[in-house]
Amino acid sequence: MAQHWTHQGGGWLPPRAPRPGVIPLRPLAPREMLGGALTALRRYGGRLLGALLLGQLGGLLLTFPQLAVGLLYADRRLRGEHRAGSLTAEPLITST
Repeated sequence: MAQHWTHQGGGWLPPRAPRPGVIPLRPLAPREMLGGALTALRRYGGRLLGALLLGQLGGLLLTFPQLAVGLLYADRRLRGEHRAGSLTAEPLITST
């Protein structure tokens, strides 16, 4: 058994109250907000960094295909390689 479940005379003791969270649930001063953020970074730095990197990777995976399609479309339009009957019938730049 864990130490906090028993005492010297034997028998059962209730578990200790859980440690309070990083940020208290009351109106906070700016100093307390910054202190809570720094405490969270100290306690959960690796997990926060992992979540940050996963979010960045997700954003990259959502954004990159759209960027690639837009750049290809713009390149074709600038070169005048458009399909007949498309909405953009004329190239942006014409050579004379």
